Amino acid sequence: MPRRISSGKTGYRVLGDLTASDNTFQSSQDANIVFQPNGTGVTESQTDLLISGNNSLRLEDGDTNYVAMKAASAMASNYTITMPAAVGSSGQTLVASDGSGTLSWSSPVLAVANRTAADNNTYYLAMVDSASSTSGTEDTLSIATGSRLEFVPNPGKLTVNQFVCGNVDINGGAIDGTNIGATTKGTGGFSTVDINGGNIDGTTIGAATSAAGTFTTLSATSITETSSIAYKENVNPITNALDAVLQLAGVTYDRKDGTATNEAGLIAEDVAPVIPNVVTYKDGKPEGINYTKLSAYLIEAVKSLKDEINELKGSK
Repeated sequence: MPRRISSGKTGYRVLGDLTASDNTFQSSQDANIVFQPNGTGVTESQTDLLISGNNSLRLEDGDTNYVAMKAASAMASNYTITMPAAVGSSGQTLVASDGSGTLSWSSPVLAVANRTAADNNTYYLAMVDSASSTSGTEDTLSIATGSRLEFVPNPGKLTVNQFVCGNVDINGGAIDGTNIGATTKGTGGFSTVDINGGNIDGTTIGAATSAAGTFTTLSATSITETSSIAYKENVNPITNALDAVLQLAGVTYDRKDGTATNEAGLIAEDVAPVIPNVVTYKDGKPEGINYTKLSAYLIEAVKSLKDEINELKGSK
């Protein structure tokens, strides 16, 4: 007949080194308690398994090293972490997809936030040299749909080996010392500037198109204007050039913006009634003079003077 085991220590050796007191199993020596089912059997609990006292659940690799999982030392409240129902795809990570602790598989992404309407801060483009980068993280990529892309070297320079641009709109700043913008002019020199397509402050630029622009001073080795008959029609000779030139008054003046003093030239408002086709206009009012076009009148005026000189010589 089997011997009845009490809840005390009587007969404790029948259960090895375990003792039973109330609902507690305890080893009588400093040793592990091992549940070892035969064959493929597993140790099963049909209710929650509680690991208390801020102790951990250990997953060992063979009684040597282990991974331990434990609760926080001070819990603000109770919560449950629920694993996903299936394994995710390759490259996905296990993340909490809601506020209730339910975990799910998801592909890692970087969130994009459009901050155009949210604030007026300046956004800086961060560039990382892949050969020297060693660390760093970013949880949000902020973008703006307006004109908020700047490169600020600290120190250094921005080098572009190839730049293709469909539209360039620059209002302010400078190129080689030449200010660019709707309300500013500047002085600068350029070796070669080759831009096909786009515009600068509304001025269309391209190899196949002509464009208008303004500079305080434009310096160049040579300036060539298109003048082939292939580009022209309604060609007529200039008449009365001498009379027109004699009505012009050369003057000297200072620029009000301080860019020049004792400068020589003509006044657009005085030239407009005499030779209007060499004057440029803004809002219907004379503003500039095309001095290179004025040379055609000077040539014809010189020819008229030569004819008068020849007549005088012939009358003697």
